[in-house]
Amino acid sequence: MDDISAQLHKKLHKEKNICEHHFLDNVCQNSQGYTVKLPVREQMLNNIGDSCEAVLNRDAFQARSYA
Repeated sequence: MDDISAQLHKKLHKEKNICEHHFLDNVCQNSQGYTVKLPVREQMLNNIGDSCEAVLNRDAFQARSYA
């Protein structure tokens, strides 16, 4: 049981360090307050343009189903 607890603690410690590192690299203060850069997967950014047509088709389908 202690081995599992130690592994969990090590994993949580690593994740905490990753979060703290991200915070320090992506938060800054300016005259209007704080600016925070949110983590985004680059692959998701590349696919954003493809989602517009799918959303419009889904919206049109829903509009027809309520008519």
